[in-house]
Amino acid sequence: MSAPVQVVWYKRDLRVDDHRPLKRAAARGPVLPLYVAEPSIAAGADYRPRHWTLIREALIELRARLRKRGQPLVVRCGELPAVLETLRRQVGPFRLWAHEETGNRRTFARDKRVRAWAEEQGVRVTEIPCRGVIRGPHDRDDWADHWETAMSRPLVHPPATLTSVEDVAPGPMPSHADLGLRPSTAALQQIGEAEAHRTLDSFLYERGRPYRRAMSSPLSGETACSRLSVHLAFGTISLRRVVYELRQRQDDLTGRSD
Repeated sequence: MSAPVQVVWYKRDLRVDDHRPLKRAAARGPVLPLYVAEPSIAAGADYRPRHWTLIREALIELRARLRKRGQPLVVRCGELPAVLETLRRQVGPFRLWAHEETGNRRTFARDKRVRAWAEEQGVRVTEIPCRGVIRGPHDRDDWADHWETAMSRPLVHPPATLTSVEDVAPGPMPSHADLGLRPSTAALQQIGEAEAHRTLDSFLYERGRPYRRAMSSPLSGETACSRLSVHLAFGTISLRRVVYELRQRQDDLTGRSD
């Protein structure tokens, strides 16, 4: 009996490095990595054409990275959970993996709709926290300890290979028009996993040297600051990776070692 398909649902985690759902899914069977461009999310008051420009660029690189491992990213334009239902009819029973998204009310409501659909269809869902954010009621006094525990977990290296899912087309990258958006003409930072790591390295080893005095200047702040916010927002690098690399660099500079 063949192993069931493992669907890895990408949200704001557009990378292969330090991606626990991808790693765990790859150990259990054929992996179908999925991103769904949702017009209802793009219609939100906090969503702009430039957001899709950035996401689309990151998705193109992510698809290439996953293809090198044996299975390209599958992209669909539509609404969840309807896209998942169509996929279930195509590939049969599957298990759904995802990171817990740190988004807004719209995406949280979407997540709850997906969970309700999964429970109705008997689809097992595993959502894994990745940013130190605690969902649900909790005592905020222990947040710092919780965050430190989350950030101190070992980094997860990407699987070397993925067992592919046959007969599922990767699909075209949706355009701005597909999402009801105007074309974006804004000048934007480059995005993608490779660029995220280059940006972090340049900050830790070059640009960050004058950070304390240069960060507040309109002339030097643009280059002296980390410039990682866009990468953290869309998950082209994990917060845990940034914390790890920062602490390693601090240890190098102070001469500390384990």
